[in-house]
Amino acid sequence: MKVLLLVGVLLAAHVYCLLADPYIYSVEEIYEVDYFDYEEDDAEAEEEWRVEDLDEESVGWIGNIIRDAIIDILEDIREGMVTGFPELGIPPLDPLVIDSIPYNVSWDNNTVYGNMSGSELVDLATFQTAKVLVNVFGLSVDIGLLLDALELHGAYVMDGRALDLHVFGDGAYHIKLNEITLSFFMKLGLGKYVSVKEMTADFTLKSSKVQFEHLMNGGITGALINEALSVELPKVLGVMENLVIPPLMDLLQNRTNEFLRQYPIIPDFNITDIYTD
Repeated sequence: MKVLLLVGVLLAAHVYCLLADPYIYSVEEIYEVDYFDYEEDDAEAEEEWRVEDLDEESVGWIGNIIRDAIIDILEDIREGMVTGFPELGIPPLDPLVIDSIPYNVSWDNNTVYGNMSGSELVDLATFQTAKVLVNVFGLSVDIGLLLDALELHGAYVMDGRALDLHVFGDGAYHIKLNEITLSFFMKLGLGKYVSVKEMTADFTLKSSKVQFEHLMNGGITGALINEALSVELPKVLGVMENLVIPPLMDLLQNRTNEFLRQYPIIPDFNITDIYTD
């Protein structure tokens, strides 16, 4: 029984050392980027969590390891976007080919509908890693990516009614989403390994521009409807929510868990092999 007690104490101490370091490890320390502003009060609050009795060198390694691994994972994801990730059922992401996108957009008393075909979403692989914050104490990872722009283009057909006019058109289309911020938040859990148990995502974009060529045979009316659709259509299509975020979440969670499994918290041993008096 004494041996079992000792094993339990050592295991508890090991887990405590892994979690006790409150410092946040940021990608800014490596790339010296400054895309996100952080409140000084928040930084001071994090500093107050520090446990002075702990040896920083002995416990700080886990935050650095996770941060560096996620930076590498993001770069691997970028490189793999051209070929896709067939082992996870994820097709090539840059360009991402979409055969058909039906749409139905209503605003005020206007409604237009139709289909976009032979579409490609391009430039996803141009993202920049703006932040990777690892909070070892809070068992969380906060990731921020930036994109200057994404473009969706292909062919369209449209019908409907807007501005008290019959709306019609077919031809090429271009949808551009500008200055996009992607945020991913990982909540880690403890078992035999540290692992990503929950993951959420969000995004913001500064503006969008829609251009349906030959809409209403061109002219002022077509330009006015394109301007209105620049506001309404991206929200209806859900380009970010439906096409971009889901595969990135799957890849980040899968690859991060693969990495974390290299560092078991609970060592491999058979309890029945321990001799007790």
